[in-house]
Amino acid sequence: MKVQIPENGHPKTVNTLKENDFFGEMSLLTGQPRSATVVASEETEVVQIRKQALKPIFESNPQLVSAICEIVEERKEVLVTNDPAESESVGQKGAGVMRLIKNFFGLS
Repeated sequence: MKVQIPENGHPKTVNTLKENDFFGEMSLLTGQPRSATVVASEETEVVQIRKQALKPIFESNPQLVSAICEIVEERKEVLVTNDPAESESVGQKGAGVMRLIKNFFGLS
């Protein structure tokens, strides 16, 4: 599966996902609109995870939020465009994404 972002009106592949990889985590974890499109190049089976399924897991495993936050930050860096405002928000490592996740899930 190809992870693509728009560039000059055309899709630009910024990552390739393999079996057991995941996508959509930024929107799922923060409630923000998606920033990329994932295109399957062959028949693919996906599992959808909803917010209400994750909340009890996060509540009982606070360290999991931190670990996932690191992954989200790494992936956000791949998607940064030349937009200075977007670059600035990505530059606020950890704390910004952690705050978004905790607010979205109502975690303390």
